[in-house]
Amino acid sequence: MSQTDLARELAELIHERLFLHRKGLTVEDLKPEADLMDAFNIDSVELFEIVVALDEEYGVAVPEEEFSIELYRSINAIIELVDKYGDS
Repeated sequence: MSQTDLARELAELIHERLFLHRKGLTVEDLKPEADLMDAFNIDSVELFEIVVALDEEYGVAVPEEEFSIELYRSINAIIELVDKYGDS
């Protein structure tokens, strides 16, 4: 899957799981480089939902000692997680 396709798929997943339509956001608003926490006011509970969704959909399991919020800061950062920790 191309990086562009993965970015779109991740944007759709995040949009759906976090019910971002309730905030008036579309999938297109989730730009790969955008800071998810700041630009879209994603809180720690919503971040946890992203972590769970990535595990369920892509098998991404970041080792506890390496976990950092920064790893989930943007769709581009999440792509790196999928590449590094996801099911091949």
